[in-house]
Amino acid sequence: MPRLWMCMLASAFVGANAAYAEPIVFHSETLSDRTTVTMALTSNEALSRQDYDFGVTIKLIETDETGSVTYHDNGQHKALVQCHANPGKVFVGGREYIVTGTFAPAGDGWKRDLWRAVCLEPPLS
Repeated sequence: MPRLWMCMLASAFVGANAAYAEPIVFHSETLSDRTTVTMALTSNEALSRQDYDFGVTIKLIETDETGSVTYHDNGQHKALVQCHANPGKVFVGGREYIVTGTFAPAGDGWKRDLWRAVCLEPPLS
């Protein structure tokens, strides 16, 4: 019985940490009107596919120049990330993008940052 109690206690701690885990911000950009758009990972799951290594969920938050939140979505933007190829890939919105750890074409910085957050940083738990 003590072992059962310890397992239940450990499960409660793990579940509590996962439930209250903060999204991990991987990209933030301030636009010309001083609006800031922030992108954060809300989930990260290893996949058993040949073409992509991880499936992730992204949340968007927009704030005005005073820092007030003007838009906050439900964090249901899905993307796929391939880490174990050179160059890497990000699949989002029905389109595949080639990314590297150092170069991103204009406007594609968030895709590179997503790839770096998923492939080079410690994984989300």
